[in-house]
Amino acid sequence: MTEEYLHYVWKTRQFNQNHLFTSEGVPVEVLRPGEHNTNSGPDFFNARIRLGGMIWAGNIEIHLRTSDWDRHGHRSDEAYDNVILHVVYDDDSIVHSPALFSLPTITLRSRLDGSLYEQYIHFRNSKRLIACEHRLPHVPVLITTNWLGRLLAERFEEKTNLLRAELLETQSDWDEVFYRRLARHFGMLVNAEPFGWLTRALPYKLLARHRSSLLQLEALLFGQAGLLPEVPSDDYSNLLCREYRVLAVKYRLTPMSGHLWKFSRLRPSNFPTIRIAQLAALLFERGHLFDSFCAVRAPEEIFALLEVKASSYWETHYRFGHEAEAAIKRLGRQAALTVVINTVIPMLFLRGHERGEDWRLEQARVLLEGLPAEQNTLVAAWAERGLVARDAGEGQALIQLKKKYCDKKRCLQCGIGQHVLEKA
Repeated sequence: MTEEYLHYVWKTRQFNQNHLFTSEGVPVEVLRPGEHNTNSGPDFFNARIRLGGMIWAGNIEIHLRTSDWDRHGHRSDEAYDNVILHVVYDDDSIVHSPALFSLPTITLRSRLDGSLYEQYIHFRNSKRLIACEHRLPHVPVLITTNWLGRLLAERFEEKTNLLRAELLETQSDWDEVFYRRLARHFGMLVNAEPFGWLTRALPYKLLARHRSSLLQLEALLFGQAGLLPEVPSDDYSNLLCREYRVLAVKYRLTPMSGHLWKFSRLRPSNFPTIRIAQLAALLFERGHLFDSFCAVRAPEEIFALLEVKASSYWETHYRFGHEAEAAIKRLGRQAALTVVINTVIPMLFLRGHERGEDWRLEQARVLLEGLPAEQNTLVAAWAERGLVARDAGEGQALIQLKKKYCDKKRCLQCGIGQHVLEKA
């Protein structure tokens, strides 16, 4: 038995409430189970019970054993002064509240549905990618749709909280925060961290001083990334090395270690060298970067802004000094879609929230609904199980569902999981 499961059955009243008495024989009727508290303090706030004919309002605390009350130090904690009922699985002692009166206690052991608990344990121990995947076809569309809507809001709240923290760190420098997040998603999952380190080693304000020169932008980015060759083998890399040496002295720059970048198991078009060259082209061509994206009104306008290609050297190279078959290295549609969903739209949401611009929030919502879902393994896994993302918003919700609920076996906090358990 787990406290998590007891929280669930209390919140949903999935226990036998007939002839309910405290350990001292006082009749109890649950009028309102209260609001689930996931932070410190009692487990449920603002509950209402009828205790021995008198209505009580206050908080509920839930434990596996009655003795956990003292074991967890609640007797001396004023936060628990207003607990009106102690709900336990096993009643193994008598406890007192901080106010020193005997705390009314009810025991759930004999009142739980054994089959429901067995299904919960089955989900907890499941090795399937999605524990309840065989039940998904039977979940009503309304429940799924409503839950995905809540997950989308949850995911974007998490994203905007991360952005808000960076905004605070940079003293409200929107361009710097946008540049940092943009670069991370240019690196995709494999090189997101090295791109993040690169932006810390090379702030946007420094790059902005040189945005009129593609050569200098490339020299700064490749030089700080630690990817310039020690012994240049062609005119282009030699020119970049010379330019970087001058700029490194001018700005007192210390490069990263080139060994931090990952090339193995990547398609050559996704090599960090290509992505850095494309980022340099974007910075060169778009000028005031964040302002440009703030002005868009339709998805295709964003993709037009991201329609950049690496400079001519990279048409015949994927790494310095290694010639390859000629190919224009444009930022692909899927890579651009990842940038839009994970950088541009969250930044627009945050801008709208921070400045009270409702039209900006609507702008972000329209863009999200107008874009297709990302093509990745998580979204594909849901599609194979019958949950097909109709747009980018649902794609993001399904990613949140898998990462934050299914992977962590949080079936009891999941709207779909709760429905499946109740119908088990």
